[in-house]
Amino acid sequence: MKKQLIIGIFLMLVLATLSITRTPTLKASMENDPQVVTLYAGQNIAVGTVSVWGDGTYIHVTYQTTDDWVLTVTHLYVGKTNPSSLTSAPGQFPDSAIHNPPVTSYTYSIACSAIDGYHLKSNNNGHPTGQWLANGNPGVTYTDDIYIAGQAEVQHQNQKEGAWGNGINFGNDWAMYFTYEKTWILLDTLVINSQLNDHTDTSNFNSKSGETYLIKANGLYCYYIWDGRVADPEFVWIWDNYPYDGHWAYEHTHFYCINDPSLDFGNAYHDNHTYYAYFTGDGNAITYTIMDANYPQAWYDNVGTLTVEIYGWV
Repeated sequence: MKKQLIIGIFLMLVLATLSITRTPTLKASMENDPQVVTLYAGQNIAVGTVSVWGDGTYIHVTYQTTDDWVLTVTHLYVGKTNPSSLTSAPGQFPDSAIHNPPVTSYTYSIACSAIDGYHLKSNNNGHPTGQWLANGNPGVTYTDDIYIAGQAEVQHQNQKEGAWGNGINFGNDWAMYFTYEKTWILLDTLVINSQLNDHTDTSNFNSKSGETYLIKANGLYCYYIWDGRVADPEFVWIWDNYPYDGHWAYEHTHFYCINDPSLDFGNAYHDNHTYYAYFTGDGNAITYTIMDANYPQAWYDNVGTLTVEIYGWV
């Protein structure tokens, strides 16, 4: 009885170490919490906003005016090339719309697979002209910077102005651009039960080959209930002097991704038992498993689960 009490107290102390640490920016959705910049007319008149959010397939950009201002024309650049190396002529932007009658809100949905880089066309003497040409390499990955320049023609009664989404100045006038802030969105949650014979769980989607995913693993399970030995996603508890003293030992092989067994959360112990790693998609569903840390496939002496959250960038 005394032995069981000591084990129980130890497990409660371990669970009590859970705490908040610095984490990547994680969201359930971006649509309800978009990136927003002010839409300025005439350089210093705030006439609305430009809001941006992604869903993994499209990047959506919404112009919204306020205080009775309306949109008559909008031009939008979403691309992989910093526009400061191009020109600030909105007529060269790849997307535009004329609003007749004028509107107070307008949304562009740009396919991630269509986002390209751009360069300036050269004349016969090899000098750049003002004409934009696509590089012909559409599609974005997590490592690509995405630049956005939102320009509009706005009107308030008889007052007409040019307007830009607030950001960094470029070109010969007060044109501005800003950088899209990538966010990780939860795609699926796996629960790996140490008491099940196969110890595995698999995502409900197939990963995109070559795409980057963020893996968040968390939790504790007891891999040998008889003396209270526990493990988290990357470390196992080892008794030095049972039941008084022990230590956390790095042991990557007891919990791993079947798609890529070498995928590692790092060898730094986290007292909140939460770890992060990047996974490169291979076209298959993502599967995690527990390899029993005491006896291979000996599930009968286990208690608890580990949780894996899979995030995709948008």
